[in-house]
Amino acid sequence: ARRTRGCTASGSAHAGADPAFAKPVSIIVDTDCGFDDLMAIACLTQSAPGRLALVTTVHGMSAQPSISARCVREMLQRITDDASSNIQVESGASEPIVPLHPEHAI
Repeated sequence: ARRTRGCTASGSAHAGADPAFAKPVSIIVDTDCGFDDLMAIACLTQSAPGRLALVTTVHGMSAQPSISARCVREMLQRITDDASSNIQVESGASEPIVPLHPEHAI
């Protein structure tokens, strides 16, 4: 494995692995866009270049998912090259679709 900006990347399939699972797959990230999520997305773009296809943002760090989506887009513009400009970023729900249980309420 090689290190890329603090992220570990594997250069080849695991020895003895089924070749059907060695084929790269596209990655979709659904996030509330917290700082830890932004760091994970940054690491993902460096350790698996070209595989991140879609990032969806929901309520969380911002009450408006569109603001979270803008943050992700701006971060991607700063840390990736033109080859990564095809990563789609979309905003999702502005509130939970499933109500929180009372014990999880703030």
